[in-house]
Amino acid sequence: MTYLVKRGNKYGAKSTIYKGEAYHSKKEAGYARTLDLLKNASDPSERVKSWERQVKISIDINGHHICNYYCDFLVTFSDDHQELHEVKGFRNEIFRLKLLLLEAVYLPEHPELEYVIIT
Repeated sequence: MTYLVKRGNKYGAKSTIYKGEAYHSKKEAGYARTLDLLKNASDPSERVKSWERQVKISIDINGHHICNYYCDFLVTFSDDHQELHEVKGFRNEIFRLKLLLLEAVYLPEHPELEYVIIT
């Protein structure tokens, strides 16, 4: 007899619901809550105007699609500057490789974006 056992995340992350949306980890859901709180920040430089989650970034080199990178959050601040925020508890080899590709290919083409890793 074969039993199917649902495995948890190999890095120990627990899927979490915040405002009806499923997040990959408690840390990511907690950061979404923080971004919501920053919508009312007293310091205008820290005030968040809006944010999107799981933003798809296509990594293409010499006209060839290499991979998609899904950044956790695209944050727009009250002064309209934007930042990509990645919430990380553990940096695996795939993340390191995609980060290198992002830094080599995508970010130089988008100098208006700042990339921030939240640990």
